[in-house]
Amino acid sequence: MADKKEERKEKAGDGRVKRAALSGIAAIILSLFLIATPYVMRSYNVSQNLSYAQTPPAPSICPYWMPCCACVFAGMTQVTTTIIEQAKEYITSLVFDQLENLINDQINNLTGGILNRGQGLEENMETWWDQFYNYDLRPALANMMAQMHTSRMDQTRQIGSFWSADGLNTKLKSLETKELKANQDARPSEHVCMAMTQAGGMGRAHAFTRAVRWGIEDERNNVGLGTAGSLGAGGSATVTQARWDRLANNFCNDATYAGTVFGADCPPSPSGYDAVDADIKPTQTVLESLTIPVKQSPNALAATEQVVENIAGIDVVQGMTAQEMDSLRGQRRYLASRARIAKRAAASSPALLSVGWRAEGSDMSLWMQEFNDRTGSSLPVSDNPSYSEIMHALTRYKPSSGTYGAEMTVDTLNLERERYIVSSIYLMQLRDYFELLERVALTLAVDTSLMLDSHAASQPSGASSAPSARP
Repeated sequence: MADKKEERKEKAGDGRVKRAALSGIAAIILSLFLIATPYVMRSYNVSQNLSYAQTPPAPSICPYWMPCCACVFAGMTQVTTTIIEQAKEYITSLVFDQLENLINDQINNLTGGILNRGQGLEENMETWWDQFYNYDLRPALANMMAQMHTSRMDQTRQIGSFWSADGLNTKLKSLETKELKANQDARPSEHVCMAMTQAGGMGRAHAFTRAVRWGIEDERNNVGLGTAGSLGAGGSATVTQARWDRLANNFCNDATYAGTVFGADCPPSPSGYDAVDADIKPTQTVLESLTIPVKQSPNALAATEQVVENIAGIDVVQGMTAQEMDSLRGQRRYLASRARIAKRAAASSPALLSVGWRAEGSDMSLWMQEFNDRTGSSLPVSDNPSYSEIMHALTRYKPSSGTYGAEMTVDTLNLERERYIVSSIYLMQLRDYFELLERVALTLAVDTSLMLDSHAASQPSGASSAPSARP
């Protein structure tokens, strides 16, 4: 390819030299023609005139264009004219030929230059394309394809890793869900659910509820049996005096008989608990109180015990000697006294159940405050909420606030948990209802027993020697 270029350059140089030489020759001939033409034409005209006149020429009108010093012979004018005409024709033809050749050469040179320039442009384009494709475009395309392949492979790897990660997360979530469900089924109080029915404080509150019921019941039985260390050890008179003192010191009302019923002015009511006439207000003292502060306020505990005593009453076994206890009559009287104590305890069981539900002891004040904040509750929170206060928040205020279960309906696990929570709340309420029904059944049994005793006592003598068991 380089040899062809050099050959074309040499040919182009030779052509330019030839064209320059021909152009120079043509220019010289054209110049001579332009210089000689006026003189030739002038000599021709003079010769014609002299020939017609048949007179010798004067020196001043020599027919030659060069100065002459001789006269023209006769007949020479025509010869000279012929020669001049032939020279003119020759010169004219020569000039025209040269001019034609010059024009043809110029046209050929122009056409050849255009063709050469087009061919050179074509060769340059071929050279540029060869270099561009082989050294620029093709390597760039190969590099780009390599980059695209690498990017595609990396993208494929990332997508595959995403799928693997998603599958792994799904498996781990499923495993975690199963483990959590198994733990909840095995130990439901281990976790605090979002509805917070399985918190540890619930069991603590329920246990404290039983402890309060048992404690008050044991204390009443000890008084009735006259156990050593109790008020009943001093007899019924001591019990009556203690109840009177409690009334005067804790439940005194200045408005009762103008304040003269106790013989003195009533002491001021302790701060934090309104105990005035609390012993005769079972609804206000027990039923309307979500939490009774039996641990913090002695007046609250005294009012609660007094309400139960006023509802169910209290019996005190009269003291008996050893001789009386050995006799059949004494044994019957003692057994009848214990029967009355049992009936009093059964009659007081519904009231004690309500008191136990409302006794403080869950230690869940922080939990209740957070619960109220989440549900938008405006109820005051006790320092030590009772079982009844917790159940009231779960079963009454929370559903009516419009936020019940708002956080629980997000995924399947939470829906399942919410279903268990609602079911557990229903079961807890049913359990409480059954406990109340059991105690109501006891009171019905007590009432039936008292009616039987009353009926037996009303029979003629000899039908029954048992003393009346009605208190």
